[in-house]
Amino acid sequence: MPAWMGTRPKRWWAPSSTTKPRQRWRCARLRRTWPGLWTPQPCAWPPGGRLLYVGAGTSGRLGLLDSVELHPTFSWPPERSLALLAGGPPAVYRAVEGAEDNTEQGAQDLLALAPGPQDVVILVAASGATPYTLGALAAARAAGACTIGIANNPGS
Repeated sequence: MPAWMGTRPKRWWAPSSTTKPRQRWRCARLRRTWPGLWTPQPCAWPPGGRLLYVGAGTSGRLGLLDSVELHPTFSWPPERSLALLAGGPPAVYRAVEGAEDNTEQGAQDLLALAPGPQDVVILVAASGATPYTLGALAAARAAGACTIGIANNPGS
């Protein structure tokens, strides 16, 4: 297990002295563009917690790809990175029309993974208003999981 997995997390929103100049420039630009992005949120992550990605359509597929890539890139245990895509496994290869509009299914799919306070649920929605993802958000919050929303729509 990599050493970083049991240590206190670093503040990812604050570049360190070892950050390359180009990365510092990007961080500064992002701070100006999306000031709320840099506001730290309380989110304790106990050992053994999981990353649970939820999304629909292309946004969900990108979350799925990120969850898959954590193991080979960061040695993250694959059993601790799971992804839910509206429409289930068939939606990876072919659009399942209407699946993203089912709030209840989003909640049910997430609850089937038995989320808890040790888990972090990352919800990805281009619009910020996808019913499937919002259903999973409500279920994650009710279960006490830490939630992180990623959207490409200001104010959502």
